[in-house]
Amino acid sequence: MRKVIIVIAKIEDDTDYNEKPYKKVTDKEGNEWKVKQGRGGKLKDKWDILKEGLAYELSIDKYEGKDFVADFELVKDELKKKAAEEVAEKSPGISGEERGMWWKEVGKLIVASKLEEVFGEKDAPFIKRAYKLQAIASLGIIAKKEE
Repeated sequence: MRKVIIVIAKIEDDTDYNEKPYKKVTDKEGNEWKVKQGRGGKLKDKWDILKEGLAYELSIDKYEGKDFVADFELVKDELKKKAAEEVAEKSPGISGEERGMWWKEVGKLIVASKLEEVFGEKDAPFIKRAYKLQAIASLGIIAKKEE
């Protein structure tokens, strides 16, 4: 299970294919999260603490290869809250699909050995690292530390 800290930009009521209600939460980076009812209504009982503009730590688990919100908590740690808000403020607010297209282009530049040419010697190593971390997070791969 992985943890993600988000700042909520928008909350909408929605229903799934079984007509079960859930909360569609959009974070300040433009990512959408479906906060369903949870086992025995565990998450539904906590829906009232979801508020726009506040930071939350989501517990993300997998079921049949798909991510889902297993739990969430309001972030009370001031340092975590401030970090989440700063990231959200600096985020360009692009959609997940658009972000995916950018990562695809960065991958092409890495394969073509042109990343340094496009982004410069100073920024290229950071972009490569971010690309690798994004790939690991997206694919659910846990990188083992070489000893």
